[in-house]
Amino acid sequence: MELPTSKEIGVYCIINNETQKGYVGSTSDGYDIRAYHHRSGLRKGCHDNPYLQNAWNKYGEECF
Repeated sequence: MELPTSKEIGVYCIINNETQKGYVGSTSDGYDIRAYHHRSGLRKGCHDNPYLQNAWNKYGEECF
């Protein structure tokens, strides 16, 4: 799988549409690349943030 190549940098928020809670982060690698890494870790069940991982497991990918 190829990594995205966007270099947009800044702050982003991942919103749980069920609870309206969010995870705020920043990137210097680009939004697409950071989103790829978040999604990959969450899908594998090994994301660095246990709160985000637990919400992902409970509500499912479609809620984010």
